[in-house]
Amino acid sequence: MSNPEGEIWPYLIFLPAEPENLKKFLTEILGSPISISILEKINEGTVRQKDIIQQLNYSNKTIIAHLKTLIELKVIKEEFQIEGGRRIIAYKPTSIGRWILLMFERKLSTTDLGEVLEELFSIYLDNAVELCLKSGLDFSRLENIFSRSMGEGLIKLSQSSRLEIPSVLVFGSVALDTFSMLEEKGETGGSRLLYELHEFPGGSGGNVAVALSKLGVKTSFTGKLGGDRAGWQLLSEFIKDGVDVSSVIIDRDKRTSRSFIITGEAQKKRTYIFATKDTALSITNPNEINWNQMKDAETFYIGETFLEISELIAGYGKNLGKTIIYRPTIHYLIQGLEKLEGILRNTNIFIINETGWQSLKEKGVKSKREILEKGPDIFIITRGTKGCDTYTKDFSFHVDAYDVKTADEIGAGDAFAAGLIAALLQEKGFEELKDCILFASASAALATREMGARSSLPSFEEVMSLIKKESKDVKEIELQ
Repeated sequence: MSNPEGEIWPYLIFLPAEPENLKKFLTEILGSPISISILEKINEGTVRQKDIIQQLNYSNKTIIAHLKTLIELKVIKEEFQIEGGRRIIAYKPTSIGRWILLMFERKLSTTDLGEVLEELFSIYLDNAVELCLKSGLDFSRLENIFSRSMGEGLIKLSQSSRLEIPSVLVFGSVALDTFSMLEEKGETGGSRLLYELHEFPGGSGGNVAVALSKLGVKTSFTGKLGGDRAGWQLLSEFIKDGVDVSSVIIDRDKRTSRSFIITGEAQKKRTYIFATKDTALSITNPNEINWNQMKDAETFYIGETFLEISELIAGYGKNLGKTIIYRPTIHYLIQGLEKLEGILRNTNIFIINETGWQSLKEKGVKSKREILEKGPDIFIITRGTKGCDTYTKDFSFHVDAYDVKTADEIGAGDAFAAGLIAALLQEKGFEELKDCILFASASAALATREMGARSSLPSFEEVMSLIKKESKDVKEIELQ
């Protein structure tokens, strides 16, 4: 704590910070300056009643009456001592009284801010719990209040501390991912055992934002979170990873999205996404978008955002001359290409995976040329360990995947998108599209080294090292 004598005091308790103003304030509350004088005579130890009476120029009756008032207000508490076979009345400050005394003295018993916050929060929480017990309130309200305050406080902190203009705006979703392993010995009484439970921050858009930050790109994330524990935890992870969250929306009445990923026999994975009408999936209203922030960024990445909002963002960005990258969820791809025409006409780069391409073909799309004719300059299909295909009207090519020891492929597509954007923003060394695709492919491969979508997201230097170590040929393919 850099300056315990100064700026920390106004945040310790909701009272006037200056000692003299504090005394005036408490005098009004306690009704007399005598109570303040008594309190100042009580230090962190225990003080006998007769010592207080001897030190103050008031009658015994007056002092004892004010001592009783301070006890009733829980500022001090009464104790008994035995001296010479006689019972002696003594007093010591409660936790509230001790903090008031410390505020007078401007001297903390510790310089560890963590200890200070822990004690203060414990005091407030103890009183809140007592209030719940006395009033019959549901204890879950305390957690809800704390979670909402934490989330909104983190966003305010990001808004007040943001100094740099982000290069990339990421629009998408964020979720808390729960991973578990499925016991492979079969059913026991109709039950299956899950073990090795892990929680990781996730959500495709959130992963892209963090991956960009890890690659050294100034990034801001726009999305929606619930007013719950998962919401503020995910926000804190963003901040730790250097992502600007000043445009994130906290929906107090909804829950943050959750996904459950279970690995079973032969390492097959099943993903279950918790999403109901009470889940904060993504921004739903144009009023939830920070339109002013868009003027300064260079690139917009649009992920799992509702289509109507995505179209507005893409159209606005295209009019500003920004680079628009669109990577939709499978839920829109299975509805066919016509559903996407409004956003594709304003998209520069369109990215889907092989499953998404199969869904479009099942809906009648016969060639990649059809996609490019809708508006994008570049169309990319990622194929996991089979590499990726890149299509433009002038030149199309295939790149094989980089060879790394894979622990978890979840998040590889997000790292690919982030790697592509990071390469496109470089002024030197990435003049050709194929160089950007190679960088994106290497980013995707390195992101699979550990469990969790964000656990092994690479730095710019790590990606360049892999590219130099493992050269890849670019194979020309036909646009068909």
